[in-house]
Amino acid sequence: MPPRPATLKAPARPRELSLHLDHVREDIGLLRTDLRQATGEIGHLKVDLAALKRDVAHLPTKGWGVKVVLTLATLMTALTAIPYFVPRRLEEVLRLL
Repeated sequence: MPPRPATLKAPARPRELSLHLDHVREDIGLLRTDLRQATGEIGHLKVDLAALKRDVAHLPTKGWGVKVVLTLATLMTALTAIPYFVPRRLEEVLRLL
């Protein structure tokens, strides 16, 4: 049998052993309580993560944003060019009549 390390001391009496067991039982009880609380918090995190995924899924994509910007730029260019080109074309049409 290997020798015991110097730091571990065997209890001298059964009463001391029962006291150690009582402390171990208390610690196990505290660990169970902590585990139940952590399990509840993990459940809430799962619900929050699912809600976040649902909300992010409904956000517009980058491609959608590029399409909107290009469409607006085209409309602005067209609206800026209309006052310049329409009177000239109208004058040409009126000359032909």
